[in-house]
Amino acid sequence: MIPEIIILALTIYMESRGEPLQGKIAVGQVIQERMIEKHKSAAGVCLQRKQFSCWNIGVDEVHIRHINGELVKNKVDKKAWRDCLQIARRVVRRSLPRGRSWNHYHSTKVNPSWSAAMKDTEIIGNHKFGRI
Repeated sequence: MIPEIIILALTIYMESRGEPLQGKIAVGQVIQERMIEKHKSAAGVCLQRKQFSCWNIGVDEVHIRHINGELVKNKVDKKAWRDCLQIARRVVRRSLPRGRSWNHYHSTKVNPSWSAAMKDTEIIGNHKFGRI
């Protein structure tokens, strides 16, 4: 069984590792907001089918071990990983400020059909955040 905090930190990392700290926090805020709205655990939100592209290949131990293996082999940005782990801890405690109550985001490189319904949007780094 993979600890929830690791699933959450990996989700934030895989979705936003190249973003500024505020972008990583915003991804955490989206997950936290969905936890509140849907009455789900962090892992329940992160692993929900087709919600976060980083998990679209499937959730399995091999995938997790591969990512953790990269961490061990220093192929990842250690500072970004530490930031994501710290944000994940705050999400689990629900201690991130809710901010604008965003519950969706997408890369600015794509324009999914549902993005037209987003309100109160803001672009942070390479992602557009908003509320549906």
